Parts: sequence; C-alpha cells; structure tokens
Amino acid sequence: MDELNQFKIFRPVNPLFFVLVSFISSPNILNAANNQALVDHKTDGDNIVGQLPVDFFTLPEDNWQSSRNPQTSKFFDGVNHLLPFRHERSVGAALASLDRILAATSEALDKSKDVIGQKKAILAGDKPSRWVPWHLNQLMLRLGINQIGTIGIMTAISQTSTDVFWSRRPEHAVSLGLSRSKKNPVADVDEPHGMQIQFDDSTTDSGLNLLIDPIVNIVMSTKRVDDESLLRDGLKAVAKNMQTLMDSSAYVYDAPWLPQTYRVDIWVEGSGRVTPTAFAGAILRVRLDWNRRSGRTLDRRPPEGEGARNLANLFKTLGHDFEKARESGDHNFHLYQILVGIGMYGEGRFGVVRGSLGVLGYVLFARQQSASNKQWASSSGLNHVPLIESYPQVSHLAFAENRRLTYEYSRGASGVIERVLYRVSREKFRSGLEKSARWADMIAERSDKNSGSKWLVTELRPSFFFSIEGATPVATLGGIAAIEFRLRRSGANI
Repeated sequence: MDELNQFKIFRPVNPLFFVLVSFISSPNILNAANNQALVDHKTDGDNIVGQLPVDFFTLPEDNWQSSRNPQTSKFFDGVNHLLPFRHERSVGAALASLDRILAATSEALDKSKDVIGQKKAILAGDKPSRWVPWHLNQLMLRLGINQIGTIGIMTAISQTSTDVFWSRRPEHAVSLGLSRSKKNPVADVDEPHGMQIQFDDSTTDSGLNLLIDPIVNIVMSTKRVDDESLLRDGLKAVAKNMQTLMDSSAYVYDAPWLPQTYRVDIWVEGSGRVTPTAFAGAILRVRLDWNRRSGRTLDRRPPEGEGARNLANLFKTLGHDFEKARESGDHNFHLYQILVGIGMYGEGRFGVVRGSLGVLGYVLFARQQSASNKQWASSSGLNHVPLIESYPQVSHLAFAENRRLTYEYSRGASGVIERVLYRVSREKFRSGLEKSARWADMIAERSDKNSGSKWLVTELRPSFFFSIEGATPVATLGGIAAIEFRLRRSGANI
C-alpha cells in the first residue's frame, strides 16, 4: 500500500455502498499531532532523551562490526534485552512523545467536522429516506521510528512500525444517525478493492473460472494488456498452486493458533504475464486469498509428500510458539491475528522470511476459541524455527559465524549466495515474540487514554523484523516486516 495515512469517508446509501477516499496526509490532523509531539532533544550521557536506544529499532546483524571493534561488539552484546529497558529515561521520553501524538490526533478528530463536503443545495434538496451525509468514519495513522530513534507519524514513503486505527465511539455515531459494524469495526485499508479472489480447498476448476473472469474483465478493460489467455492461465495457476501448498495446513489442528488465510499479491505485466514482484511497469495488483474452511471434517492423516509434511510442521511450530505473544498488559485490546511471511529454501523446505525478498506469501494465523481450555504439548513441531534470507549481506554471514549460529546456504549459477536458511532456536524465537508482545502492550495501554474523546483507537497493528539469531526489535526499518500483530479493542469497549 502506497498511502501512508488513510481516511475512510463514506455516505452509505445502502449497506453495500461506500466510497473509500485515501489521502497521503491531512494537514490539519497531521500537523497538529506532529507539532504537539515535538520533544526537546536533551542529552543524558550517551543517549538523547526522547529517542529510543539503537537496539530498539535495528537488528544486531545490520549494525554488527567485526570483533576488531570491541566497543561496537560490546554494545550489541546486549541487543536482545529489550525489556526491562536499559535506558529508561530516554525510552520514557520517547513514549511520552507517543502519548502526545495520540492525544493530539484525538483532539484534532474531535474538532473535525461531523459532516463534510456537502453543498447547501444538496443539504436543502430532496433526499432519499435513508440518506446520510458524507462523514469521516475512520482514520488510520502510520507511526514509525526514524533512524535516530524518534517516534512520529509517517509523512514520507518508508517502513511502518505500527498502524493505529481510530473510529467514532458508538454513542457518537448513533447521535449522528450513523452505524458501524461491531463484528469488524476496522476496514482492511490494504485491500485492493475489486481486485481480490477468495477461495478454499473445495473450490473446483469451474469455480475458479467464475472467480477469475471478473478480474480478467477489469484488467482487459484497461486496454493495456495484450494476451487475455496468458493472464487467465497465470491467475488460475497461482490459485491452484496455493491450493496444493495449503492442503497440508488442513492437518494442523492440535495447536492454539491455526493458519486461516494464505495471501499472495501478484502483479500483471503488459504482456498478460503475472509476477509476484512489484515493478515500475506493473498494470494492476491482484490479491489471492486462500481461506481455511471452518468446521471442515478432517481424517487427520499425515500430509503426503516431504514438502507438505515440512510445511505442516512449520505451521504447527508457529501455532504453538505464537501463544507466547499473547497480550498481558492492563488494556482493553486482545491479540486476534498474527500475519507472518513464508518462503521456500530448496525443494520442499519452508521457513519464516527475513525481509521482503523471496516471500511466497503471507499466512494469517488466528487463535482457536478453545485454546485457553486445552493443554498443549510444548514439544510439538520442529526443534527449531527455520528463518530464510534471500541475497544476504556479507556482514550477516560474518555475524552468524561470530555468533556460531547454525545455517546453510545455496548459490546461483553466477556463484552468488541466493538463499540462506538459519536454524533459530525456539527458545530465542519465543523470547523475541514475548518482547514484541510487551511493546504491543505498551502501545495498547497508551491507546486506552483520552476517554473523553468522541473517537477511540479500535485496532493496532505493530510490525516486527526478526534477527537471524531470533530476537525481534520494536520497529522494522530497512525492509518489509516479517511479522505483524493485530490487536483489536474488546467488543464491550467499542
């Protein structure tokens, strides 16, 4: 998604009609929030008050120097210790800046017009019985951490750290004659509207054709694609591969978190060929979602084939370890989904992807409703978490050697190392998840303030980046996040 901050503005003529208008920024709201969030930079020893320590937003392998520089190596020896904080005063000031951003945004929303963009002639004229004026319904801000550790609102294309969603309080919406779904109060602002194919393991070839035909018609209507049959065959091949790949997930049932959706974004070239990589000449993006069927009867046979078994074991491993990411703070949010990037190493070997290259797709995990009432075997799944990196920097391999990490790599025809598979211990992986969850808790606790506002934060989506030794920092500078937590305000509070 290119838009950094989005406003959902709509006038519902009927429940199925809405218009999504996206802005890169809103001068009034963003300027007010950023101005209120300014922090005086005062030094406290080696740290700048108001800025996070460097190990909060960078990975050790990205800043690692060889052991010839003992000062740098010694500094990064403590990179995994995110909490308790080692620089409490600096962190406290940085989080105070976050408080001011949230408070200023709520204040700006309260001052925004309830009805916008309406001419007097329209307001005074004849209106349908269910007519509702245009109004601001939802706001999404992307919070980031820059390269010196300052928390702020994203106003340029860069990597996000946390998406924060505001919606009107129900009582305020009702007073304006508006309604909002409590089942899913936050729209998925990253959806390519009208360009999405949703299917499952039961979708037949003829069923896929019915789903693909409207997409093909939209793409061909642009008159920028040459070969319709190439486009159609490409979309169907991707969907069939997704079905085959995810068939193994049906056998993962004995874990607190289960894979629910496998998401692949592909791009259409002018020739009609589809590719998983975005490029300058791309015509359109198409999203394919494979969804796990609820209530499916399982024969619980092990999946056939080594690749299917490897993927099922990876899902089972993640499904157990994600339980370490459960929220524990004093707030009204709950973790309901976890999104993680999946890649392949060699033939039939899968792992979590570090970075944006080599991503097969993103798997959305959801927690079983009965998970709290069951006892799970902690030894289920693999004895490690495979982490895959494409075209690694030389310094990353040097870091792995220095830390005596277990890994293997493969070279391309030119001799360049194309893939590395690191075997991350599950203990370190779980520890990283716990630290990430604590950061999510901190943001959630601060989002519970400003109770007097007509608006409230309804969802948080902090994203994280894995280190090749298992830890996760609180931000994702330098690449697309490997994992995203999705926290939603509990139903009684929205």
